[in-house]
Amino acid sequence: MCRLRKVVGARRGEDRLRTWQHLVLGGLSGGVAASVTMPLDYVKTATQCGSPMGVRELLEMTLKEKGPRGFFRGWVSATSGRAYAGVMYSLTSSSSQPLR
Repeated sequence: MCRLRKVVGARRGEDRLRTWQHLVLGGLSGGVAASVTMPLDYVKTATQCGSPMGVRELLEMTLKEKGPRGFFRGWVSATSGRAYAGVMYSLTSSSSQPLR
């Protein structure tokens, strides 16, 4: 988030972000994190639910039967949940700064 903060701040000529910018960047970072980790979460959840297959077999079966989209089932709810968490984190972490 520091790089984004520097880029956004440099465009405005200021070193601090406004509150709404903290919220937007926090939401974006949470959404990106959910998207990147979704395939790993799918494999982890399937393994924890008692799948008799190993990780490799599970990956191959999912790709064969469902395609790459199979790894992103539940993406909307996971992304929106993590984006919300990112917003809340950004809001609370910037609460020590005065609102602008």
